[in-house]
Amino acid sequence: MKKILALVVLSVMSFHAFSQDKLVKYQGEVVFGYGFGIGDMKVNKANLQIINGIRIGKYVAVGAGVGLDCCGKSCWGFSAFGDLKGYLPVSQKASLFVAADVGGGWGYANSLGVRNGVILVPAVGVSIKVSPKSAVNLSIAYTNQDIKGREEPRFNYHNYSALGFKVAFQF
Repeated sequence: MKKILALVVLSVMSFHAFSQDKLVKYQGEVVFGYGFGIGDMKVNKANLQIINGIRIGKYVAVGAGVGLDCCGKSCWGFSAFGDLKGYLPVSQKASLFVAADVGGGWGYANSLGVRNGVILVPAVGVSIKVSPKSAVNLSIAYTNQDIKGREEPRFNYHNYSALGFKVAFQF
């Protein structure tokens, strides 16, 4: 028990020291994405997302986001999610990153005729600085959404999968 308490105290102290050096700062993103449906449901989906979060040092960012999803002229939906990114700087101007979004969606674009489900979006990409405080992010993403079907055979899908891209402006 003493070791756990000591670990917690040291962790809190190091995080406090981190923030005094101003290594923790706001990070916002506006993201446009497009996914090409693969698997059982071949439905393409476009989305526009806004992510607000914090950048901790050079290597980690966490945030929360909301998005507007569309998979046709009259097929709209809303999503909310948590966002986690890990960065690997390769030069002064570019960083590789891995990211994961976990959340849910509401509306017809996120239910596709069946019950809404959890959305998981892992991605890999590159972040290219365009100024000292902003960057353009390009990534390839895989979207998986659990959408257990209704009793009707025509809605008996297990999940929605898409492979796509994301283009983001980070500020």
